[in-house]
Amino acid sequence: MLVVTDRYPPYSLGGAELSLQIALREIARTQPVTVVVLGGVLTSALEELSDGIRIVFLPLAGPWPFHGWFRADFNRVFVAPALVRAAAFTIASLRFLFSVPLSRFPGRLSAFAIWLWNGTNLPAATDLLVAREKHVSHELQALIERFRPWLIHADNHDAIMAVAGRRDVPLVGFVRDNRFLCARQDQAAAIGNQPCSCCAAACIEGAGLSARFTKGLIRQTASHRADGLASMTRVVVASRYLERQLGKIVSPGLVRRVVNPIDSRNGVKPISDLAGGGFNIAVIGSLTEKKGQVALLRFLPKMLSDIPGLQLHFLGSGPDEAELRRMIESYRASSRVTLHGHLSRDRLYDVLSSCQVVAIPSLWAEPFGRTAIEAAAMALPVVAFASGGLAELVQPGVTGFLVPVGDFSDFIAALSRLASNPELCGQFGQAARDAVLQAHAPATVAAQLLAVWHEAANAYRIAMSGEASGEAPESA
Repeated sequence: MLVVTDRYPPYSLGGAELSLQIALREIARTQPVTVVVLGGVLTSALEELSDGIRIVFLPLAGPWPFHGWFRADFNRVFVAPALVRAAAFTIASLRFLFSVPLSRFPGRLSAFAIWLWNGTNLPAATDLLVAREKHVSHELQALIERFRPWLIHADNHDAIMAVAGRRDVPLVGFVRDNRFLCARQDQAAAIGNQPCSCCAAACIEGAGLSARFTKGLIRQTASHRADGLASMTRVVVASRYLERQLGKIVSPGLVRRVVNPIDSRNGVKPISDLAGGGFNIAVIGSLTEKKGQVALLRFLPKMLSDIPGLQLHFLGSGPDEAELRRMIESYRASSRVTLHGHLSRDRLYDVLSSCQVVAIPSLWAEPFGRTAIEAAAMALPVVAFASGGLAELVQPGVTGFLVPVGDFSDFIAALSRLASNPELCGQFGQAARDAVLQAHAPATVAAQLLAVWHEAANAYRIAMSGEASGEAPESA
């Protein structure tokens, strides 16, 4: 079994890669698994053994148009004098444009136009159009030939696009974010509070040349991604939200749902005195606009008024950290609000053990919402906005509260209700833990994923035998 992914621990510890690692640990108990990580942070390939899993980290590629280089080689040019950098860029760009047959020139020209028009602010269509020229793609092909897997599991967007279109092996693509739904860099997949049913670039306003060009590029990117996803033998998602949305892009018969697992290290610990008592609320996630931390903190005066003893803990790091620090200082609330930064998993669980509630003020449609099951495993209720995967993970009035997206008055009222009723808080937390231990146990999730793999392998064999006999393969 070969698993291809763009990120994997220990070099990256986000929710998606953690969910993958937990499931693979269980599967590796019964069968060999090899993980290939595309674009690791290392400067050369590294192969190691962890949890009984062979892991091959491929080095990061340089940025376009140096995508065929190792990042280390690009770095040497990047620090060279300006004239050398300009000459290298010109040569690399011309080679990119004219080193392909005439039939592929329009695609190359489109990619070049994307970069010239808006650089990295546009969707990653450039990267999609040239993905197979990246050095990691060539190295991936060599590894596939070396291991000869019976199936390739491609985990998330970059890995799916790296193997898309292969016909020599069954492919299972696990979609963990919104990149197949939304070609914008922020993956909002919504206009305002309304989720997009498909990407039609309606989020780009205006009728001028710039707007028309940008819309065209976004549509091109969305179409390219949809074609890549449709080449999978089976598509896996972790939430009904993604199941519904992706069913509009590929045949719904290809899509299967496998929930994310809890961390087996999660467990209820004795309450610590981290913040000197009071009512402790944890807010977990990268500090970005779509995660809603800044929007929530704007209501800090009301929270302090409505929730006696409030202690607010932000767990994570990101671009909004400076703004959060400025706001905390302006409110003179350093004794009531703590920015913990990025924490190890063990330290994260230590902080959660001191909290009574987890608040998830995400303003976008979370594809899954791993924070909710981590809270539940610690017997903590959740207050969240009712969108995306979070609307499925929180049972209103049973394991926490869901409120309309962006309604911070109701959000704070829900937190206040839990703060004023410790018995209800404990009741919700225990119900959440009971539910998550049953539905999200690592062994349960691993069995579900294995079942999809075997289903895909069987479907592939049937399709290939049908093609060999000249018969039209049956629809999946």
